[in-house]
Amino acid sequence: MTYKIKDVTKKNPRSNRYCGPAAMSAILGITTDEAAATLREVTGRRSIKCTHGYEIHSALQMYGVRMQQNYREVVQHKGESFRNWAKRTIEHRGFDRVFLVSAGKHWRVVQGWNQVCGIVKSVSTIANAHAKGSIVKAVYEVFVDQRKDAA
Repeated sequence: MTYKIKDVTKKNPRSNRYCGPAAMSAILGITTDEAAATLREVTGRRSIKCTHGYEIHSALQMYGVRMQQNYREVVQHKGESFRNWAKRTIEHRGFDRVFLVSAGKHWRVVQGWNQVCGIVKSVSTIANAHAKGSIVKAVYEVFVDQRKDAA
């Protein structure tokens, strides 16, 4: 059975609405409140509004999920928009791999032609993505099959 990214889950409308906890929610299937609590534990910050790749990486490791940055991908295609990155990489991304993409100071979780973020909140096609022209700053592959409670 192939892993699938999930919709962003919030307990209530006042739940953490920022993209770092939303990305973790989409990857792990936890609420944004749980994700923000984990990020607070990892970072030592009282409020989670802006997250860095290394912070999300540390938080995901607490759930047994690892991620690996693809430096060459971003360096070779510097200044590429999210839309162009998605079109160019679909063949090697495939539908069985999960990516965390930083574009336009915003985290998106991508799998095949599907994506989810804190703004869209539900899994949708990349064609329906928010701010497709945003410049890709970082690309990480997320290895969810490593998750401790995976079946």
